[in-house]
Amino acid sequence: MMRSTRLASLVLSLFLQVAPLVRVAVADAAAFINPIVALLRWAAGAAAVAGSFHAVSGATGITVTQGTTTTTAPRGTNGVAMGFRVLITSTAHGTARSYSASGLPAGVTVTSSTQGVISGTPTAAGTFTARITGWENNDRTGNRADFNLSITVINGVPVITAPPQPVTVDEGQSATLSVTATGSGLSYRWIKGGVELPATTAGATNSSITFNPAKVSDTGDYQVRVTSSGGSALSASARLTVNAVAVNPPVISTPPVAATASFGGSATFSVTATGSGLAYQWRKGDQTLNGETSPSLTINPVNATSGGTYTVRVSNTGGAVEASAVLTVAPVIASQTGSSVKIHVGETLRLSVTANGPSPLSYQWFRNDSPVVDGTAADLVVNAASGDNAGTYSVRVSAPGASVNGNPVAVEVRALALAVPQLSGNGLALGWSAIPGRKYRIEGNASLNGAWTSAGEVTASGENATFNAPADAGFGFFRLVPQ
Repeated sequence: MMRSTRLASLVLSLFLQVAPLVRVAVADAAAFINPIVALLRWAAGAAAVAGSFHAVSGATGITVTQGTTTTTAPRGTNGVAMGFRVLITSTAHGTARSYSASGLPAGVTVTSSTQGVISGTPTAAGTFTARITGWENNDRTGNRADFNLSITVINGVPVITAPPQPVTVDEGQSATLSVTATGSGLSYRWIKGGVELPATTAGATNSSITFNPAKVSDTGDYQVRVTSSGGSALSASARLTVNAVAVNPPVISTPPVAATASFGGSATFSVTATGSGLAYQWRKGDQTLNGETSPSLTINPVNATSGGTYTVRVSNTGGAVEASAVLTVAPVIASQTGSSVKIHVGETLRLSVTANGPSPLSYQWFRNDSPVVDGTAADLVVNAASGDNAGTYSVRVSAPGASVNGNPVAVEVRALALAVPQLSGNGLALGWSAIPGRKYRIEGNASLNGAWTSAGEVTASGENATFNAPADAGFGFFRLVPQ
């Protein structure tokens, strides 16, 4: 029976000098995925003397033959299937009947333990030191021999296995071009007519690119460059053809309607159209309104320059149609005199209004619905008012194309006169028709030719006011002076 005894190196060297080398194993081409053959030769002298089948340090040689080139190790390409066969033989025990290995590249295994076939598709690049073991028996038992095998896996140029194919669609349909390639860490870049598509183009850096909806302008010859760390491959060209489809021009069923909007408010125009693939663009006059590409347009807020003609253009590949509407900006009244004004005869009547709107603004005041002569300013001033100036006043503020009416103002012009004085105790009681809230100064005079002197002041609390003048004040005449 054989023993797994490893001899001392001194004894081994002696036997290597006197023992002939064993025969070299031959390649079995049927065992390979790639034509890579590992030819291992073993010194058998030690085994013959010691009865063992084991590795001999310094006496194990390995050559790898690939075509006409001989290297020192098997080589493979990441992502590409590879394979080779190892044969271990000796004059004492013949060819090993089973094999095992450790340290192989990921994706590569012993696929036939009895034939010594190692194959697979590596999934990572690098240099790997595999430990190969040949066994005396076909169940990996008995005497064995071990040796280290260096395996190199490189990152190769991607292989395009399915290039993009020609596609023909009608405009508006969806079209997809795709590529299939082998390799690891692949990246893609689509090219149209020899020019790379911008990376921001949808699908430009994917294995497939979709045009949805496809346009006639998408027609062209497309290629894709597939890149890995080992290099890049350019696919064959594929033609994308997008046929133009006859499209009826749009029809506007509901055009925008002219509108009047108050200054500071909002206005909306809208259009309804029929047709396929409709696009909208609004403009004011000859100025295109950027971003206004929907069936409706809202102006908010309306300002002094918002008035004008607004036009919408509705288009598709069949043609275009337009419709327009005018926006008129009406002024708004910001402030005005209150709803009632009470003055005395001879006083100044002053009514005012403040308005905002597009220039130029114009004004017209009315009394009892009749225009006031010279009442065309924001302020209406009537000096030395009389009873004829009483009535209901209003103002109309106009802008180009629109106007607004102010609230009515009731104006009362009261006579300024004292009633006949009445004796009241040791004085005189003076009374008059007053304006509530007004302050009055009562002045007295000994004679009409004398100087007027203040007798006192009264703030009217109602429609009638009174003042008690002392009898010893020496006044013969009295008058009212509103404050």
